[in-house]
Amino acid sequence: MLSKRHYGLDWLRIIATAGIFLFHSGSPYAAEIWHFVSASRSAGLEVLGAFLLLWTMPLLFVISGISMMIAAQSRTRPALLLERVKRLIVPLIFGILVVVPPQVYVERVSRGQFDGSFISFYPHYFNAPYLEIGGTANFAWMGLHLWYLLALFVFTLAALPLLGVLSRAAQWLAGLTQDGLPRRAMLVLLPPIPLALVDVLLGPNGLGGWNMLSFVVYFLAGALLAGRQGGVKAAGDAFGLAAIIAAIGILSGLLLRFSVDSATLGSAGPLVHGALHGLSGWASVIALIGLAERALNKPGPYLEAASEAVLPFYILHQTWIVVVAYLVDGISLSVWPKYALVLGLSAAASIAVYVILVRPFGPVRLLFGLKPAGAAARA
Repeated sequence: MLSKRHYGLDWLRIIATAGIFLFHSGSPYAAEIWHFVSASRSAGLEVLGAFLLLWTMPLLFVISGISMMIAAQSRTRPALLLERVKRLIVPLIFGILVVVPPQVYVERVSRGQFDGSFISFYPHYFNAPYLEIGGTANFAWMGLHLWYLLALFVFTLAALPLLGVLSRAAQWLAGLTQDGLPRRAMLVLLPPIPLALVDVLLGPNGLGGWNMLSFVVYFLAGALLAGRQGGVKAAGDAFGLAAIIAAIGILSGLLLRFSVDSATLGSAGPLVHGALHGLSGWASVIALIGLAERALNKPGPYLEAASEAVLPFYILHQTWIVVVAYLVDGISLSVWPKYALVLGLSAAASIAVYVILVRPFGPVRLLFGLKPAGAAARA
């Protein structure tokens, strides 16, 4: 089991968050249904979005599973639960009440469902639980993009009584093969089996491009990976195999999705898509963790500051994307310049809010899931 901070995982959390930001910034121009959809469309951004959805949220859930097992070594279960309440539930509630409402407002205004200022809209935000994009209910009880915080808290709550079982299961799995190709192959090829089954039986569609049960698999896989000595190092050993399989799986999956009529696959279509989805998603995660183990497991001049900023940036980014995309949509520009504007302006606004309003003030830091100034930011 990991006994000290793994800098590579910190880098990967930053990379995954950046990938989610790129995906959400392109959603106004690629998604069929989103909080704001522009009339300007881009097939290229649709392909980019499909690629990013394969690995960004899965990587975050795997890292979260690893982080839970690391944290459990130095904290009692009640202390770990309290830390997760501060880290996840407090910013979720704050986000639901303060950060997310402008997204719902833009959604209603852009669809002609509301006419008036945001201040006049805010009392209507609490009219009924928000259940679907384009509906009439406004109260985003899951926080829209902040659903990740709620899901992670629920997964952690369910896993806390099972920490000992997870650790023993990790040791048992590690003993199935000796070091070498069999162990690397098992690490890369076994987890896609339950992921493919979830896709085939329940469908791949859901929050973050995956069925929610798939995220349970990723979270538990991360816990198992960290639950034995050398587990993360094994990902480094499997980097080459995982990278090759990920590249083949991603290319094949994208070609099937965008270039092949699904009817040609017949009844085998769901099985083929499910197998490719699970295989390419998991192999991508292992390849990235392997890369982090080999090349990124070292401190950098900006790592500590960027690691602390990740959660506030994640909380803020989508609201700025929705607002900026709505405001720039009337400008006479093609899709890619609009995309660049949304990227630049929403990133600048999110970082500015963090630097000016969040980072310096203790009470505000707590609302964004941060520890008091000077404390090490740990997941």
